Amino acid sequence: MTERPATTSLQGRPAIVDQGTWQTARDALLVREKAHTREGDAIAAARRRLPMVEIDGTVEVTGPDGVVPFIDLFQGRDVLLAHKHMWHDGAPPQGQCEGCSTNTWHIQRAAVYLNARGVSFAVLTEGPWDEVAPFVEFMGYTQPWYSVRGLDGPVGDDMGAITCFLRDGDRVFLTYRTTGRGNEPAAGVFGLLDMTPYGRGEAWEETPDGWPEGQDPCWYIGARTPTGTPRGARPAAPCHSGRARVPARWRPWAGTATTDVVSELERFLVRHVEAGTVPGAVALRGGHDPEVVAAGVASADGRPMRDDAIMRIQSMTKAITSVAALRLVEAGRLGLDQSVEEWLPELAGRRVLSSPTAPLHDTVPANRPITLRHLLTMGSGYGMEFGDTPLQKAMADNGTEAGPDPIALGAGEWLARLAKLPLAFQPGEGWRYHHSFAVLGILIARLTGRPLGVHLAEDLFDPLGMPDSAFWVPEEKLNRLPAAYRRGDGGLEETEPAGGGFYAGPPPFDVSHGELVCTARDYHRFLRALMGCGRVERVDGAPLISDVHLRHMTSDQVPAENKTADSFYPGFWDGMGWGFGVGIETTGPRRGRFGWSGGQGTNFYVDPDGTIGILLTQVEMGEHMSGMIDEFQALPPPS
Repeated sequence: MTERPATTSLQGRPAIVDQGTWQTARDALLVREKAHTREGDAIAAARRRLPMVEIDGTVEVTGPDGVVPFIDLFQGRDVLLAHKHMWHDGAPPQGQCEGCSTNTWHIQRAAVYLNARGVSFAVLTEGPWDEVAPFVEFMGYTQPWYSVRGLDGPVGDDMGAITCFLRDGDRVFLTYRTTGRGNEPAAGVFGLLDMTPYGRGEAWEETPDGWPEGQDPCWYIGARTPTGTPRGARPAAPCHSGRARVPARWRPWAGTATTDVVSELERFLVRHVEAGTVPGAVALRGGHDPEVVAAGVASADGRPMRDDAIMRIQSMTKAITSVAALRLVEAGRLGLDQSVEEWLPELAGRRVLSSPTAPLHDTVPANRPITLRHLLTMGSGYGMEFGDTPLQKAMADNGTEAGPDPIALGAGEWLARLAKLPLAFQPGEGWRYHHSFAVLGILIARLTGRPLGVHLAEDLFDPLGMPDSAFWVPEEKLNRLPAAYRRGDGGLEETEPAGGGFYAGPPPFDVSHGELVCTARDYHRFLRALMGCGRVERVDGAPLISDVHLRHMTSDQVPAENKTADSFYPGFWDGMGWGFGVGIETTGPRRGRFGWSGGQGTNFYVDPDGTIGILLTQVEMGEHMSGMIDEFQALPPPS
């Protein structure tokens, strides 16, 4: 036997020591492990002392035997442990939530032991039973499943959680619920991985310097790793968090972009550059780590468009501002249906036009204050007017009308001028585009006590790794800011030079009511986090926003009676809805897709299968740009 030379370390591996040194370190760690175990015992004891809430045990759920009362799920036992499995309507088995499926498999194997301890187990999901039943059969699940579609919590809603109930005769009580990493006891594999030298292989874990870089929390789903492959070399897999509302199905284009996707995008971009639609553009399409494709030029001197070009994204800012606001709601700083007058006193005592086309003096008092929900759904009463009305003229005269040109007033002055005008409709009883989100930016700035740009940087951009997202471009990055254009009678006309214009350098006033610059890669990171495949607080792995708020944000929140013909351009509401900061396709082959465009020729979408599309040009919206965006959104999946 050949004796190996003594060494103190191997790159990316634990230090090499003798047995005695190892035992000393192991004994020291054992002290901490025992303390951790005892603290866990104390927490479990406190959990047993939680109060409980009585609920209606007669509420009906649907299972293999038809409709039954919820209390039947106890199967005669006193305790019920329910796993709430997320559901994505119309998706095949491979497209359902992998995180939930992982937990279900683990709990199912333990169910016989739970039953022996007097605990029944059932899986609850919001999916329709006619879809759930074949899924259960396909997956080979043997434990009972039930559809709780349309039911309120704690029996319905709140998917992704593990919830415990207690029965006392014919009375039923909620005793405990947990979600996120609180679900980890259901999947014992995590505890086993924690014992290994590389842990779970997730980016949030604290690891020694030189260790392989961690992946997204769900990188392992679907990965096929050869024995002995270093963690850092494992193949990328689609990231499908257990909390994602828009999971990527297992298609090749839902993970790292394939060559077909890239070449399709290249052909699309080059075709529009050669046709003169745009001088240059950047695009990506995929899920986990798609390649960013650039084509054309960024400036009049022929400088090539870069794939890391910093673009004016205009109204694509709305989705980011919405998330920032919802995070404040979840932090308890304000409520969705709370009046904003505490922070925006200019909006107190609103007057409302008797009709949107009425003279400015023909008003009535507002019957309710403006709330955060009104701003997120663009139902505040403020917004763009598309007809020749007295209100439209007044907005143009006092500098508050929205348009393609950069803002010309600071946030405070802009709001003061806007507040002098009446609302077009009662708050919550109509829809007008844009202005509600300018007001929302000012609200966030005042509530947090800092400019919106500072808040977004600290709360979202820095934690998510979005270094090029801001309200302006610093001098050292100006070479990445392309020129901006609009289409005139003679073709494209430059409105801002490359490396110059309003966004070049710090703005002259507070732009909390303004719009961002961003790269395709930065915006992709934001969307991945929104879908649940990224984390803001990298230490505790907290989601960007809760499942409930994500569902509200990405589903239609506008009542049918508010979708009037004069609220936006003709035909806008045909198959379209509005959530919080994003539009939602409600009918047709792309039903469930959410996204939005920016006035400088930008667009993004997220499909129900998890595919993300981002197109960034710098040509002002018009007939040509709308056609290009429509074509981008209709690009077929690769064969």
